[in-house]
Amino acid sequence: MNKNKTVINEKPIYIDKVVGDLQVEVAMQYTDSYQESVLSFANNINTHSGGTHLTGFRNSITRVINDYARKNNILKDSDSNLSGEDVREGLTAIVSVKIPNPEFEGQTKEKLGSQEALGAVQDAVKDKLQEWLEFNPKIAKTILDKTLQAQRAREAARKARELTRRKTVLENSTLPGKLADCSNREPEKCEIFLVEGDSAGGSAKQGRNRMFQAILPLRGKILNVEKARLDRIYGNNEIQSMVQAFGIKISRNEEEVEIDKLRYHKIIIMTDADVDGAHIRTLMLTFFFRYARPLIENGYVYIAQPPLFKVTQGKTSEYLFNEHVLDKMLKERGIKNLSLSDKDKKNVKTGDELLELIRNMSEFYRSYNNPILNLYPAVFLRGLIRSDIKLEDFDNQTKMNEICDYLNHYLIDHAKNYNISEAENYKVEVKYNAENAKYSFMLHLNEEEHVILNPNIIKSSEYKKLKNAYPVIRDFLIEESDGLLLETDAEKYEINSFEKLQKLIDDRGQKGLQIQRFKGLGEMMPQQLWETTMDPATRTLLKVNVEDAMLCDQLFDVLMGDKVEPRRDFIETHAVYATNIDT
Repeated sequence: MNKNKTVINEKPIYIDKVVGDLQVEVAMQYTDSYQESVLSFANNINTHSGGTHLTGFRNSITRVINDYARKNNILKDSDSNLSGEDVREGLTAIVSVKIPNPEFEGQTKEKLGSQEALGAVQDAVKDKLQEWLEFNPKIAKTILDKTLQAQRAREAARKARELTRRKTVLENSTLPGKLADCSNREPEKCEIFLVEGDSAGGSAKQGRNRMFQAILPLRGKILNVEKARLDRIYGNNEIQSMVQAFGIKISRNEEEVEIDKLRYHKIIIMTDADVDGAHIRTLMLTFFFRYARPLIENGYVYIAQPPLFKVTQGKTSEYLFNEHVLDKMLKERGIKNLSLSDKDKKNVKTGDELLELIRNMSEFYRSYNNPILNLYPAVFLRGLIRSDIKLEDFDNQTKMNEICDYLNHYLIDHAKNYNISEAENYKVEVKYNAENAKYSFMLHLNEEEHVILNPNIIKSSEYKKLKNAYPVIRDFLIEESDGLLLETDAEKYEINSFEKLQKLIDDRGQKGLQIQRFKGLGEMMPQQLWETTMDPATRTLLKVNVEDAMLCDQLFDVLMGDKVEPRRDFIETHAVYATNIDT
């Protein structure tokens, strides 16, 4: 749970105590983040909605930390107590109870109702946490400093929130001319579009149905709430605008989110279909996930799907929503009346078989260009695939030696027979890693350079894609042939690279078409925006849900948190899929 966070107490506080008939088990660790992440269980059932055991845990840590702060003169007599929200900022914890004959609220067993669990957890946490704080004064002071900062931020946020609430929509300087409200007042029939920028907002206002569609343009990228305390969040103009438009209170505590006052039952994030738009969507989703999660859980948050391309042939136009759909269209058009073969014409592909071949070739070469794989020579990776190596082989020295011999013979053969001269210098050997008791391959590229191949490469999604595509394209690998022939009834082309093959097919696919790429929603005419993105009869909306809250929590930590290394790893893994990035 804290994999991508900076922890304050390196070793988690662990509590395991039997109180009467109940067994209480708690693990807790503080991080430098601003979010609380607590999971609770009763008899190994995940109580998503908490219950008495979670209440007991929260009550106890609030009381113990306040007592410790006063005992050590960190809180003065005149100071107000730290709130539960203050002491839980940055806390990650798991609370588990084993209880005979548990009482649950509701059929889904998501909330524990057994009263004896409250006192048992309170007592268990109180004794152990008091002891831990006394024996770890330096870490305790760091935690207390963090809670005091949280208290100050909460107080500043309260003042900002009260100031915001005192302003009506007409009084707030950020809203006049910004929020174009709808005339309907029934929330279940109303929807609001959160639009990136005034230009797109203007088109959306003109193109909308004023009866049930409201438009709120937002200025640029909203605040990254993952890196901000409450006072900055409540003081942010764009967040203030959203909160006032929604008519609700926001909070990290889900029970405080005033969902019954929500003015729109569809909140639609509408951003450009490019990299900047994706970033703004992520910032908005981070805000909803952290401070208005019930809106997601109740199915009120959606993502609009504006088109990225307009394709026109003659008087007919079609809107396409991503690169993949355009690529598929161009390839289907591009292969018409084409055949691809080796020079001896032993293998010939046309029609759907050719389309499938081209698709797999694209996947193969795109996966190879991923930073994870392109450290290794292509001929080495092909040999690895041909060896049919498996994960368990990395535990078996005999098997690794056999594969090593195969790879060295494969490299020598390809150096001689396929004019891959650089392979003459390659040499593979087996290495043993005592730290993880695994074997790996060391590939010597020359006398000075080498690369290591370990089980993580075989486990990677990119290697699996490479391996899956290889059997389909094996007989058409340009690097292992004398070249390919691409033929029509009237023309013949010699193919010596995949890039050339791809360009010929794409050029044929684009012939007779006008392809317009929208750089932003502001480029679209109001009628276009209505027809493609806003009209309920023709649009496509993606509903945002939280199927795995912990996975989402970790992903937001990676993408929006302070740690650079996990974010870099994520970007490197997925960078190959970022195409046509605007510069």
